[in-house]
Amino acid sequence: MFPSTLPVPRLTAASQVPQLRWGIIGPGWIADHFAHALRKHTHQQITAVAARDPAKAQAFADKWSISHATGSIDVLLAREDVDAVYIATPHNHHFPDGLRAIAAGKHLLIEKPLALNAQQATQLKQAAAAANLLCMEAMWCNFTPKYDVIRQLLEDGVLGDVHTLIADHGEFFTPGPSHLQCRSGGRPDAGSGQLSGGA
Repeated sequence: MFPSTLPVPRLTAASQVPQLRWGIIGPGWIADHFAHALRKHTHQQITAVAARDPAKAQAFADKWSISHATGSIDVLLAREDVDAVYIATPHNHHFPDGLRAIAAGKHLLIEKPLALNAQQATQLKQAAAAANLLCMEAMWCNFTPKYDVIRQLLEDGVLGDVHTLIADHGEFFTPGPSHLQCRSGGRPDAGSGQLSGGA
């Protein structure tokens, strides 16, 4: 029988998460939101930013009071004051940039999609595991409280044996040509519609 009340989401306060020193690779629109959220809701530090265009990296650093800006990913990855990197480069760069970060010994959070296909995602997972590093896709919706409630219901067996699930997580987007492109199968450089998160 379904419970009359739902479980309480298990949340970890941002103040209880170990403080890391972050480098941002690809300071575009989504990285701007990442920097804002990190500054507003956590005690994490952003110590460096890299972009192909050094002026763009510097402008981002100035906006967010980041002490180091560079036009080289390798320079950022070599810094000892960077524990983890957030990769927000174009989708077709996520995989090679992720491998470079792992080779440099950095934990990484890669903006969705993690990679362009399952083989690349598996290779990232294996490389990170072999280096004892965390490699994670920035799929924020998986970490909202409602998903923890669902996980608890599944763990407790309340829902029984689940054989089929049909779910939707929607957002409003202004209609336009780019959204039609995604519905028709996405762009090859962005991964499939399923991998790209609708990029």
